[in-house]
Amino acid sequence: MSALGGEGGQGGGESGWLSRLQANAARDEAAAWAIDFEGVRLTHGELATAVKRVQQSLSELRLQRGEIVAILAPPSIAGVCLLHAFLEAGIVMLPLNARLSEAELIEALVSTKVAALWVERGTAGNDSSEVARRNARVAEAAKCGLIEFSPELDSGSVSVSIS
Repeated sequence: MSALGGEGGQGGGESGWLSRLQANAARDEAAAWAIDFEGVRLTHGELATAVKRVQQSLSELRLQRGEIVAILAPPSIAGVCLLHAFLEAGIVMLPLNARLSEAELIEALVSTKVAALWVERGTAGNDSSEVARRNARVAEAAKCGLIEFSPELDSGSVSVSIS
């Protein structure tokens, strides 16, 4: 038996180091850190729970698999949850650059035929009332829905409220 734990140094068999490593990884995966962003950490288990919450919110919106939703929001843990939920639901994501002009945003939405524009309330430290008015104008001009969300952190997990 070799120092690697398996016969002939191959790590084979149930007692091999690779098997033990895989078993430990599977057991510990839910407790391992998945995200460490701006002072907030989520384990894989907490991320999975947060993604399920976002999926429940999405189901209320009746978005269909294959529909395109444009996203105009800064990077955040809630955004990571959103990405996972969209992937799971089969929603196509169109990330938009917040530096685009109003006309460029409208053109992007119209040319891609998005179902909705997904925005975060109070985005990027701008005057949130002006940003909200711009987002409403853009969605109206593009004839798409407007989904506003506010990420809320409570006891290390993420919930998303949508209006």
